[in-house]
Amino acid sequence: MKVFMYMAALLCEACGLAKSAELDAAGLRPAGMDPDNEHTWDSDAYPKGPYEHGGGEADCPQHCDHCSLFLENPLTTEGVEYVYGVLEKFISDEDESIDGALVADRLEDEAESMSLNLPLDGIDAPAHAHSCRIRATWARFYSDDLAARTVPINCQERI
Repeated sequence: MKVFMYMAALLCEACGLAKSAELDAAGLRPAGMDPDNEHTWDSDAYPKGPYEHGGGEADCPQHCDHCSLFLENPLTTEGVEYVYGVLEKFISDEDESIDGALVADRLEDEAESMSLNLPLDGIDAPAHAHSCRIRATWARFYSDDLAARTVPINCQERI
């Protein structure tokens, strides 16, 4: 996915283009800016990009700072460990390997059960459901990275 950099934030392509158009309409395009030479302006003044691969490798999944769209960036080794840690409670002792699609299905089931908006010991059900859906997206997208890991012997399923 293509992204833009603006004011130290990552923006999805749609938000980056919209911000560029907004700045252009307000007459705020930097003086002397050459669109073919990014060295002629600062990303604090005007979006730079688009850049491929969600802005590049990172230690965690990246999301657009304006609309929260998942940017589909590749992960470092530490990033794979981070995602694994977030998803670990949805991996059961019976799982022989980490199947991103199976983990995503479990997360989506959890989100669906939360959509009933029942009060559960102080849990904000809509926020929890949203979080589960985001994690399900990560599980599907990073499925190959996760499959390269092994399931810990004492993994506890808490769903």
